[in-house]
Amino acid sequence: MLTANQRKEYDDLKEDVREYVRNLRVGLWIIKFAFFMLLIEIPAGPVSFLLLRAGIPFATLLFSVPFSLFLVLFMVGVFIQTLGQRKSPSVDKLVRFYTYATVENLDNYFDLKRADTIQRKKEFRKKAIESAYELRSFINDNWIIGDFKLGKELLGDNVSKFKELLFKRLIPNIEKGDPETFLRKASDIMYQLITFFEKPSTEDLKRICKYMSEELGEISLEREGYLTRFSAFLYSHGSVKHALGITLITMSSICIYLLARYLFLASDWDSFRLSAEFWAILAAGYFVFMVATRKAPKG
Repeated sequence: MLTANQRKEYDDLKEDVREYVRNLRVGLWIIKFAFFMLLIEIPAGPVSFLLLRAGIPFATLLFSVPFSLFLVLFMVGVFIQTLGQRKSPSVDKLVRFYTYATVENLDNYFDLKRADTIQRKKEFRKKAIESAYELRSFINDNWIIGDFKLGKELLGDNVSKFKELLFKRLIPNIEKGDPETFLRKASDIMYQLITFFEKPSTEDLKRICKYMSEELGEISLEREGYLTRFSAFLYSHGSVKHALGITLITMSSICIYLLARYLFLASDWDSFRLSAEFWAILAAGYFVFMVATRKAPKG
């Protein structure tokens, strides 16, 4: 169980993190709704173009109203997210918070003994898994040695080893390890991490890595197919992902130009204008999609 001082620190961290997470979530939901309004523009653009050619008045409203709503909602969502980022706790605080959250849910899991609490045990384990994945995310994104030579020599191997064990042993055992053996050992390691994050040292990091290597088995959570590997490749190579996205958008715009020019017999200028508007909508949609699908941490 957490000590009185640890419980007090955890309660203080809850207030900071939850306000930060709440602002990010509200901003993300508004941006996602803005993205939905932008999706309406994809069919609305060609339809309004055809209605204008047919001489129907106010046809441009079919295009302009959703686009105006998109701009307003997107700016509001980005503003709220910016306010949330300004109140962001430090990485150290976020790491300690999600460590505490994982430990708390594992403690609640083991405290329930009766058979009629199976569903509640599953819920606590699920919450522990979610917190552990958030911990993994912050460590993976921020524990980076870079090109600092002294840091590489002193910490490089230890940090890399810790990340590998965290991803391949600790979190998988929290998710799928046997409750009476490996899950309890994983819980014990989480308690060790609380102490380590309070007063980190190279020796303690080595000791925790050794304990994980000896006490926890490696568990594979999923089979990686071609699609999974391709997604991982795009995730780790942002420039390739964006180049592919812009290429597909451009090809779609060329198709719109050809349809307008040769199917609906529009002029070259009208066809070009329609394809350019379509490209701008898709490009804006791609950008908003990248922002909207960023995952807000759980609190």
